[in-house]
Amino acid sequence: LSRAYVEEVVAAIRANDPQGRPVSINHAQHWVFDQRWRDALADSDVLAASLYPFRNYNIAGIHFVANIVEFGPLGSNYRLQGRLAHEAGKQFWITELQAEPWTDGDARLISPQHPSPNLSPAKLRQNIEYGRRAGADRLYLWGAEWWLFEEERYGDSRWMETVKAAVAEGQAAAVKR
Repeated sequence: LSRAYVEEVVAAIRANDPQGRPVSINHAQHWVFDQRWRDALADSDVLAASLYPFRNYNIAGIHFVANIVEFGPLGSNYRLQGRLAHEAGKQFWITELQAEPWTDGDARLISPQHPSPNLSPAKLRQNIEYGRRAGADRLYLWGAEWWLFEEERYGDSRWMETVKAAVAEGQAAAVKR
């Protein structure tokens, strides 16, 4: 989308919202050279990001999972985005945080006996911790239906327990502030 179009949409939203709610613009950056998030920061009240750290790759027939937040200087820098949003007096939200496996096939074939290579409860925990370290004011987890499916279908409550513990820790940290 062109920046002019986005600015027009933001103006239309603001003109038609009598409550004056903040406008967030969401982006999904994977590489440091993708700087479109800077326009989103300039044009919105809230900088928002989709973050799916554990990605499936297929290069020359070799399948592997890589964590995009660990690509070093080539990877996206969500901490910088959070810091710059806060310096601009804005919030930084992660509006889609990977909290279920990302698969190119049928997700129903993933089970505790045949787990996804790109997400486990331990990796989910890593994602949540990374979002917190990045300075996100809000973390929205993408995948609640997965946690319920795993618990109801397989009796695997690890996903739900991971999220419950993370929420409790977040609430305790908020109380301390």
